[in-house]
Amino acid sequence: MRGAGHEVAWEGLVQAERSVVYAIRDYELYREGFSIDVASRFYDLVQQKQSLENQRRTLESQVLRAQAGRGALQRRRSPELEVLRAKRSELTSQNSLIEAEEGLKLSLDRFRIFLGLPDGEASTCTTRSRPSVEVNYEVESAVGVALANRLDWVNRQEQLETRAAA
Repeated sequence: MRGAGHEVAWEGLVQAERSVVYAIRDYELYREGFSIDVASRFYDLVQQKQSLENQRRTLESQVLRAQAGRGALQRRRSPELEVLRAKRSELTSQNSLIEAEEGLKLSLDRFRIFLGLPDGEASTCTTRSRPSVEVNYEVESAVGVALANRLDWVNRQEQLETRAAA
């Protein structure tokens, strides 16, 4: 009967070790998710900034169109209604630009708060293009590596194995 109680005596320690491993994996999953969330929010800011630049270009073209319409009206080549429509388009574009600027400022503030940066910290959104690197891989090996590195999958698998062994 010597050593018969070994499993019972050490079960608490073994379970505690498993729980620590599961907690570490869960934390790592949280970190991955948080990183993805930060990147997603950042690229949303980049998209808003590009949209703002598009709004600026649209406003510039509408201003030129309105000026051309006023010039044509003075030379009596364009009806006044067309000039008014061009002016309305210019004002609409100006309003859209103001809304886009305010939306970007609000999004930058929300992103700064999300990251936990202090109030006085200025936040901007700049991007640099990085060279892409082509990666060659075999699909089967890539799926195997992906499954081996899915921490939630490994946790569930080990939990099932532990329950089946008990």
